[in-house]
Parts: sequence; C-alpha cells; structure tokens
Amino acid sequence: MTRNATVFAAIATVTALGTATSASTLAFSSFANGNEGWSMQAGPGATNYNATWNAAGGTPDGHIQFWDTSISDAEFFMASSTFVGSGNFSSAVANGGVSFNWKTDFLPAGQTIQIAFDTTYAGGTILWAKKTAVTGMAWNHYDFAFDTSVQWWSQSNGVQSLATMADLNGALASVSGLYITGDLLYGLDGTCSLDSPRIYSVPAPGALALLGVAAMLGTRRRQLRS
Repeated sequence: MTRNATVFAAIATVTALGTATSASTLAFSSFANGNEGWSMQAGPGATNYNATWNAAGGTPDGHIQFWDTSISDAEFFMASSTFVGSGNFSSAVANGGVSFNWKTDFLPAGQTIQIAFDTTYAGGTILWAKKTAVTGMAWNHYDFAFDTSVQWWSQSNGVQSLATMADLNGALASVSGLYITGDLLYGLDGTCSLDSPRIYSVPAPGALALLGVAAMLGTRRRQLRS
C-alpha cells in the first residue's frame, strides 16, 4: 500500500468512526410497549403513581401522558430506576445532554418546561433547568446540554445558585432521580405527554482523530513488515 493510500485509509477510518459513534445513548425510554416503569410525582420525595401509557401517537407510536383531573400542585414525569441506571452520567458533561419530545393540549403563553435531577452530590442536591414551553398541540423536541450554554441551577438545603461545571460533574455522577414537567399549572389544565427521553454523550473529535491516527500507524506497520 502506498503512503497516500495509507493516509486515505486512515481518513476513511476516521469518517466511519465519526458516523458510527456520533452519539452514544446512556439511557433511553421508547415507550413502545408500555410506560417502562415511569411514574408521576409532585416532585422528589412525594407519593408516586403510574404514568398512563398510550399506544397511539408519539415519536414514533407509544408515549406516556398525564391528565390533570385535580387541583393539586403541578406534577412531574419520574423516570424509572432502570432508566436512571447506575446514576453516573458524568461522561456526558461538556459533550452531551438530555433530550425528549413533549406536548400539551393546554398551554397559556409564557409557561416553562423543567427538567430536574435528584442527586446525592454534596449531601443531596437538585440539579435543574428550564426552557420556554412551545405553544400548540404538536410534539416538540427539547434538548438540555450538560454545559454552561444551558442555565443549570444547583439547589441544596434550600439554597439555590447557578451550577458550575464542577457542580454538573458532581451532580451527574450521583443521579438518584430524573423528573420532567408533567403538569404546567396549579389546577385543572389538560394533558401533558412525553416520549423518547434520552441521555446521550457525543465522543470528542480529538478522540476520533486519535483512533484514526492509531489505525493509520497500524496499517503503516503492517506495510513495513510485509
């Protein structure tokens, strides 16, 4: 193999690796066949109950929903223990995030959708962020990156402050619960639906480049030995 062919092979290897490993899923629920253990809760520590599964509709079909039939506080979709897994998502800090598809059939303008992680970091910390909820009844995609491009907040012992990268690392290394808005307003206010929640990590470009260089060197050594 010529030197140029070796370089081209290495480039092809990097390209293939980039395509195959563009994103790694650390946790995911499809709701294709049920609610997968997700439930509803008024927030960390409150009584929980099953989330309603709907086989029709979704992205693709299958999703969970909450129909507000009481005047109690706003509710949250709570992830199952299998979704939270080992509770360590620190590998996604600065190169990943959490995303999901969400909709509601009743949404006054100006409302926000929240996501929160209950953690054991620093004796018990809630890591949370919010974004403006999109009006209309269509499915909308929400993505919260695990970096300072999103305004993450750290709340511990009643004290709340903007989360630093150190807070993100510490909190996401010790996740014990995940909550996503399931009811926007106090009182009777319609149905909220959730589909395809995902925690993901994107390999750093430098790592892919190193793999490509290693492949090129391996090819070159094989050429010299032959």
